[in-house]
Amino acid sequence: EETAFVEVAGRGNFGKVIYAIGWDSRSVILKTYVGDDETGNAGKWITYRLPKASHAYDHLWQTEWPRLREVETERYLLDVHGQFYELSPLGWAGSTWGLRPVSRHLRMIPDFTSYRGFLVLGGNQVSPIMDNNLVTGQPQSGLWFGKTDDLWSFGKPQGWGGVWRKTAVNRFIASDPYLMTGFDKKILHLTLHQELSPPGTESVSVEVYVDYLGTAGHTVNEEWAFLTSILLNSSNRYYEYFIFPTGFSAHWVRLVSRYDCTLTAYFHYT
Repeated sequence: EETAFVEVAGRGNFGKVIYAIGWDSRSVILKTYVGDDETGNAGKWITYRLPKASHAYDHLWQTEWPRLREVETERYLLDVHGQFYELSPLGWAGSTWGLRPVSRHLRMIPDFTSYRGFLVLGGNQVSPIMDNNLVTGQPQSGLWFGKTDDLWSFGKPQGWGGVWRKTAVNRFIASDPYLMTGFDKKILHLTLHQELSPPGTESVSVEVYVDYLGTAGHTVNEEWAFLTSILLNSSNRYYEYFIFPTGFSAHWVRLVSRYDCTLTAYFHYT
């Protein structure tokens, strides 16, 4: 698999989880490699998808800066595409656990670490780029010192992204799990690209499943819960949206098409 992968990190203990961070045109990508287990997932990379908090980080230069760091005892912080996430270095039963968004921000953070009880963020907020940008003024590349808990006072977690983007989808093959927990209002947009689908594709049903346990269905005998089915046809011009009920949440969401076709499926969280 080739895309903008930017970080690989992990520990040799606590389940031997390796994380790989990247993104593509659809969303942020979090891949995990979990050590030995009894579920059949040992030695496999598992793909999860997370929202993008800003398109400003889609530029190729941003491959320098997304980071996954252990900042306090047994806690990871992930900064990617303008959003901080908290996750655990622990992994068992073929899965990773405890991933949740912390805050959205507009900073450029080349790196961050813990130092004598402080959380320290690197800064690269503005740069004239060899005098190519005349309105930026003095570069601001100082360090920010604070507490890890200060991150929760940054911007409210928000973002958007998808599991499919003009993607040729095979029927009954589930999409990658997409993060849902920790966000407020949620909406799903679905489009059937009839002109790119097999001839005769006039109506497609897409099923929405959720995982409220946090394992993304990787633990033995734990199934995804069916939530709803969305029909795309000429009567709605092959587009439909679904607003998740107020207060509804689960840890992960994924989609399944009942037909071979080309689809776009995008989530917006506000």
